[in-house]
Amino acid sequence: KTKAYVLLREMALQQGEPFDNEKILLSQQQLSQTGLFSNIHFDPDEKTENKALQDLRLTVVERPRWALEFGFGYLDNEGARGFLGVSHRNLFGTGRKMSARIEGGNIERRYSINYKEPRIFSYHADATASATYFKTQADSFKKYDEETFVETVGFEKKLSPLWKGVLFYEYKDTNITNVQPNVILTNQDVGNLIIASTNASLIRDTRDDPFNPVSGCVHVTTLRMGAKVLGSEVQLLKMTHQSSLFFPQTPKSTLAISVRAAGANKFGETNIIPLSERFFSGGRSTVRGYAQNKLGVFGETINATTDDTIPTGGNALLIFNEELRISLYKSFGIVLFFDHGNVWREFNEIKLSEIKSTTGMGFRYNTPIGPFRIDWGYKLGREILESSSEFHFMLGHVF
Repeated sequence: KTKAYVLLREMALQQGEPFDNEKILLSQQQLSQTGLFSNIHFDPDEKTENKALQDLRLTVVERPRWALEFGFGYLDNEGARGFLGVSHRNLFGTGRKMSARIEGGNIERRYSINYKEPRIFSYHADATASATYFKTQADSFKKYDEETFVETVGFEKKLSPLWKGVLFYEYKDTNITNVQPNVILTNQDVGNLIIASTNASLIRDTRDDPFNPVSGCVHVTTLRMGAKVLGSEVQLLKMTHQSSLFFPQTPKSTLAISVRAAGANKFGETNIIPLSERFFSGGRSTVRGYAQNKLGVFGETINATTDDTIPTGGNALLIFNEELRISLYKSFGIVLFFDHGNVWREFNEIKLSEIKSTTGMGFRYNTPIGPFRIDWGYKLGREILESSSEFHFMLGHVF
């Protein structure tokens, strides 16, 4: 079904060029990265009469174009959860991709549709567009109800075999209700709010496996700007960076290290970064040993009541994670970890003495899309009203 030009635009070796095995290999890699084919190979045409010239025959086997996926599971802070998705990876044989997905549980429900236009305007960049609607209810971790509609349109470009750039425009319409009083810092924390922004990311990835890496590293830097000229009611500038490094120790173990830093700054008529744009810390993907979003500086980014702690979030974040990942029998493994971090009101208020630490261990079962994990984290210096430890479980590594 695939049209010929879709294959030809991935060719690194062009007609009339000298025979080059490296370019043939690169062409195979680029065709494989489209996700359209399960088998790709080049063969010399032995019937070529002029031995100074070489004809090549490209043979591919197409993957199924339609895909239906569904699943269900259980999340530690939400309970039962499921999803249903349908996608088409090769619309009209052009390599265009479109997908729709529904997922949700007792607390959150999400609906999304995505479209990808490869090699837009014959340039080596892909155009993307998406629309997402989600609604979440307040629970013991998130102290407000949120209803959000997000539209994005942008571009992705592979700058080299290791570098990729992403640029997109986002229009985000959020309505926040049922907010606990201790969480509110500005009148924009309640009610309807529109944030329109440009988002630029630079990614360098040398990992040997994106789902379960043993060696290599990945660095991601993102700059986000919301401004009135873009249609935003809030003017802000946010920058985040994460570096994750992986070092094989033995044939059965890997040391994994991650550093995350993020900061947000307001400008123009905006006085306080609104709730939906502030950073939160603690939980299964940041500092284990703390409940979801329950880590902060007491009296600044987290408030204490007589029987609970209420996170308000902040504009500065630091997270450090160290893991020793050990393979056991077949797909089973364990992890020993240290996590450190916190969230502050402003970046210039960061104090290393206020960084909280946890330690613990976890169980892993590797699947084709990442490990299923159960982690137990223990606080190394808890405050009043804080539990001594927390359990977390989900699919995928922390980083």
